[in-house]
Amino acid sequence: VVALGGGVIGDLAGLAAALFMRGIALMQCPTSLLAQVDASVGGKVGIDLPVGKNLLGTFHFPTVVLIDPEVIQTLPERELGCGLAEMLKHGALFSREHFNQVVAAADDIYARNTDVLARMVAASVGLKAACVSRDPREQGEAGKGRVVLNLGHTLGHALEQMSGFELRHGEAVALGLVAAARLSERRELTKDWAKTEEGEVGLEQQMRAALTALRLPTDLDAWLTDE
Repeated sequence: VVALGGGVIGDLAGLAAALFMRGIALMQCPTSLLAQVDASVGGKVGIDLPVGKNLLGTFHFPTVVLIDPEVIQTLPERELGCGLAEMLKHGALFSREHFNQVVAAADDIYARNTDVLARMVAASVGLKAACVSRDPREQGEAGKGRVVLNLGHTLGHALEQMSGFELRHGEAVALGLVAAARLSERRELTKDWAKTEEGEVGLEQQMRAALTALRLPTDLDAWLTDE
């Protein structure tokens, strides 16, 4: 099965490949930035159910992943932003240097600079693939295996569903990253991130600034109520 398209196509084709004859070879050819840096390299395949996202699925790893940054030339800006949210997440989890580089490269990425895109996508894929290879089926201890890749997704998926999918996946993840940063600060888990070249800066403030630079939503409180 050759999955040519964005994340939805990759997940659906991957699930079909996993089920047919109890599993046949799969090639992922992602055409969105989000799929290139995230869905195509994780091995998770599945579909949504009316009550929630990704509830019917399995693990089925591709034999080949073919990523061509040239296809991003026609991607709408809003979809570019969704991919950047996942790239920022990889930086927040594994590499402060990558976190800063994603923010610094935002204008070049929105300008569809192929050289910058290729370099940044490769770095992000490398970070995710390294994590997945250590715990391919998410069986690792909480906080130590690939479950960390769900950063921003717990609340993000809920917001995505609640919005009737008016929020794109990456936009919902961006708001989920703000929520995770806020909660982490309140639990005093962010001391390593507080020290910056500008001095002591809270993680939520840093996350909001980064997401703003990436043209992603940050107004988490607009989605929260006391009910």
